[in-house]
Amino acid sequence: MTGPSIAGDAYSPRYEPYGLVVSPSGADVWVACLKTGDVRVYDVAAGAMVDARVARTSGRAVMPSFSGDGTRLWV
Repeated sequence: MTGPSIAGDAYSPRYEPYGLVVSPSGADVWVACLKTGDVRVYDVAAGAMVDARVARTSGRAVMPSFSGDGTRLWV
């Protein structure tokens, strides 16, 4: 399923994205979500969120960033 129905709407967003970062390879976009408190992956080639790839945080996910060598994602 893709499109607005999976994303919610302006009054009830499913993800409520706040910040994002493109992976060093350019294949993924990591999206920090205020509503869920996690960081989710958008697969650029597939044009869709990957529900199996979620980084859970114990707080509010705000500004993700990759380390200089691209091996770690900091939130």
